[in-house]
Amino acid sequence: MFWLTKNVAPEARSEPRVVALDAPARRPAADIDLWVLSELQARGPMTRSELIARVAEWMYRNAVRDGAACVDIGLFGAKLFHAEAAALLARGDGQWWAIDKERPMVASAAAVEERASHETVR
Repeated sequence: MFWLTKNVAPEARSEPRVVALDAPARRPAADIDLWVLSELQARGPMTRSELIARVAEWMYRNAVRDGAACVDIGLFGAKLFHAEAAALLARGDGQWWAIDKERPMVASAAAVEERASHETVR
């Protein structure tokens, strides 16, 4: 449904943003959680996909450093870790950072058509 993106309002197309919580209940125990929190505090809010890419790159570099290059991990690159990075962000949501769920990721075709018909009637 790639053709719908032209009909969707820009605010509906925007991606959820990830923001560090000001006062998390507890300090992260895992190195990756601590790294994500420090990245969010240093750089400010990021889009979910941007942060997933950065976390996956961090995981990839650590895997290569720890000897994963011996199993041809270089063929896949950081994309190999995108699913794990997305799960990590979902796990930390509400504990150390918040994923902005205010904006919908994609509007349905019916909602776009209905909005367009109401705007033309007025």
